Amino acid sequence: MFEKIIKNWNFSIQQINKLRSTLFPLFIHIGIEGGTRMKLRVVVIVLSFLLIIFQPQLTYGATNSNSNMNTLEILNDLSMEALQFTTIKRYDDAEKVLVHMKTILSDSTSYPLTLSYDDIRVLEIYLNDALKMFSLEDVAEEQLHNSLLTFRLVVDAISSNHSPMWIAMEDKLMSSYRMFKEAIITQGSNYKESLEAFLNIYDMLYPSIMVDVSLDKVQKVDVQIKYIRDHQNEFVNSQSAIEAIEALQRDLENLFSESESDEADPSLWWVIITTGGIIILTLAYVGFRKYRGEKQRKQKLENEHKN
Repeated sequence: MFEKIIKNWNFSIQQINKLRSTLFPLFIHIGIEGGTRMKLRVVVIVLSFLLIIFQPQLTYGATNSNSNMNTLEILNDLSMEALQFTTIKRYDDAEKVLVHMKTILSDSTSYPLTLSYDDIRVLEIYLNDALKMFSLEDVAEEQLHNSLLTFRLVVDAISSNHSPMWIAMEDKLMSSYRMFKEAIITQGSNYKESLEAFLNIYDMLYPSIMVDVSLDKVQKVDVQIKYIRDHQNEFVNSQSAIEAIEALQRDLENLFSESESDEADPSLWWVIITTGGIIILTLAYVGFRKYRGEKQRKQKLENEHKN
């Protein structure tokens, strides 16, 4: 039964380790509580053995049979490499990596990639945007870096099912938001600069947010952002501006809360729950057999005593 369940899933090494780390403490606990009960020890040994022997099959299924994941992993690694080259100002090398990525995206035979049309278009658009930066004259280093970072985050958002990298930039985005909000409330003269800094970070994260977050939540933020862009010259001494900024804060927090709530892998937890259920049922059956055996033994002793 365990084999039938487990073969329906293709897990990465990290998922397998999580599965084993979740279940093994339970096995150990059962073994300790079981004491000298040989049957429980057998259950522990058999289930632990199943997790071990199935690991090569799971790993093989995750790394070799899924060509789509292989291509995504290649793109993910190359996008990181291009960003690293840009960070250390090896711009020629960064451009070569991006050109290679463009070749991969256009070669569906050698690099099969089963993604939605929208995801492929997003990859192509922001890859081309990053490449265009290298052809511009006198482009600012920060602008070039931000373009590569935007593309890197997009690739990661598409290739990662859980914990995308853009989530880690929540503090940076909300910090710039708070600086902008403070400038408006205190009627500071630098509120436009604070707004620009906030919008630059949000624009950098926006493509990745579109990949991971439901459209209705993104649209709520879009409405607030558009209002702020259109009315930024009227923000000083404006109560409506403060209300709009506070509404934006709630909508921004909802973006991150949705993605964070999706971090747990449902399929992995289903296997853990199912396996745990099998263990509980097995222990219940063993306990019932022991109880029935002891009851029959006592009844036999009573009958012998009467005779």
